[in-house]
Amino acid sequence: MNQTLIEAHYAVIPESSTDAIVSKTLDGLVSSWNSSAERMFGYTAQEMIGKPLALLIPPGHEEEEARILDKICNGERIEHFETMRKKKNGELVPVSVTISPIRYDPRSITGASKISRGITGQKKLEVLQGQLSAITESSTDAIVSRTLDGIVTSWNLSAERVFGYTAQEMIGKPIALLVPPGHEGEEAQILAKIRNGECIEHFETIRKRKNGELVPVSVRISPIRYAAESITGASKISRDITDPKKLDALQGQFAAIIESSTDAIVSKTLDGIVTIWNSSAETMFGYTAQEMIGKPMALLIPPGHEVEEAQILAKIRNGERIEHFETIRKKKNGELFPISVTISPIRDDTGSIIGTSNIARDITERKLKEMESYQLAFYDVLTGLPNRRLLNDRLEQTKASSKRTGHYAALIFLDLDNFKPLNDTYGHDAGDLLLREVAHRISSCVRAVDTVARFGGDEFVVILRELDVDKFESARLAGIIAEKIRFSLAEPYVLKIQFAGKVETPVEHHCTSSIGVELFNSHKGSVVDIIKRADIAMYQAKGAGRNQIRFYEELS
Repeated sequence: MNQTLIEAHYAVIPESSTDAIVSKTLDGLVSSWNSSAERMFGYTAQEMIGKPLALLIPPGHEEEEARILDKICNGERIEHFETMRKKKNGELVPVSVTISPIRYDPRSITGASKISRGITGQKKLEVLQGQLSAITESSTDAIVSRTLDGIVTSWNLSAERVFGYTAQEMIGKPIALLVPPGHEGEEAQILAKIRNGECIEHFETIRKRKNGELVPVSVRISPIRYAAESITGASKISRDITDPKKLDALQGQFAAIIESSTDAIVSKTLDGIVTIWNSSAETMFGYTAQEMIGKPMALLIPPGHEVEEAQILAKIRNGERIEHFETIRKKKNGELFPISVTISPIRDDTGSIIGTSNIARDITERKLKEMESYQLAFYDVLTGLPNRRLLNDRLEQTKASSKRTGHYAALIFLDLDNFKPLNDTYGHDAGDLLLREVAHRISSCVRAVDTVARFGGDEFVVILRELDVDKFESARLAGIIAEKIRFSLAEPYVLKIQFAGKVETPVEHHCTSSIGVELFNSHKGSVVDIIKRADIAMYQAKGAGRNQIRFYEELS
């Protein structure tokens, strides 16, 4: 895997995450502490780095760390361990912690990476801030990475100084450009050891500069691993072996962080090709890393959402970061689901943007809860029609539309004339059946732009929008629809009622309605006034013998 891309990717992951990320040595000293850890526990990084993590452990929880350490030393990973921790101010906070061993290589565990999530509030993810690129560029030694077929994938500033080639000249080119005549066999021997997972220490040889000059070098060569058993290339560092150890340790640390995340972490090139795909991405989207790496991210985008990627790419090219963008994505099985994704630009050593880092979270459960809350807040549970709260909002919208267009609107207020006897004879279940059928009949009589709402009990309200600019023509149109509703509701009802211990029995019921109509525009009082006048007209219809329609006022 391209070393520069890995370094750049890890440098932006912490800025795209929201959980507390802490690393510690095996003797319990904190080695990294991100901003979410500061927010969660109250200590700054300056206060905690180099200090014992035991500062966070409340009385009665001391034995936990010993048990955790035993598992980490055995190479185990601890997932979603729920416990209590102590803030700087002494307050106790419940947390869910995922702990992974940090490896220098597959055989050597040097510490632990912890991702802590407060379980009292919204779950968030924030990954430890990486400094791999800084380490590489601050090194006075040449640091070079190459694939197993000898193609250079990263080249730091010191490599430019030692060998004379710039990164632009070498990345993508064969490392053999540096090998002078008579030393060709060395690369085959080195490659054989690297494929076996061996590390070559202080190998002294001769290499060739861009100007043809030969230079003696001492090189340390380590295998680059994509996974524990997968060697994808070699990292070469001349002279000093301290920096490579730091680099390898940080790579192991970040590999642990990515695989510990419960959110999907994906990176891609600017042309949309996936370069990193963690296990949570596999779980979320259904594709394995093997199926997605090297493939276009467009596989996840459902029809109708293609333009999003172009808009996102334009912002990324401008160096912008996109936070908590909610959209729809497609799983391998074709299922669509909602996600919230934070997208950050990935930069190479020169500061150029070369790709994006994406941290995605499945928000299906949250969206369902939001929809349920919305339904309860704005819709009648029995009929599914808008309730009074949504009715008032729609009336305000209708008044605003009337002001804008000059068209009249009408409010129809109706009450069932023969509802109580049904409840008294057959019970409330029968009444509920009738109300649902009434809601269906009224809805079938109006236009798509109109609103049918249940006002309460056996009372219903209809808003007729955009009638006409002429008052008399508007009254005529409203009268036609009101009459259509009156006629429909007067038709017999056949209700299938379930009596105790018996099969469903069809019961025929006759129920008419009394209807009041208020014609209005943007100037005719408040929403409360409009409803009140339509209600008065309804009672006038009921007083005239029921199964009648009355307008609130005579047209002038």
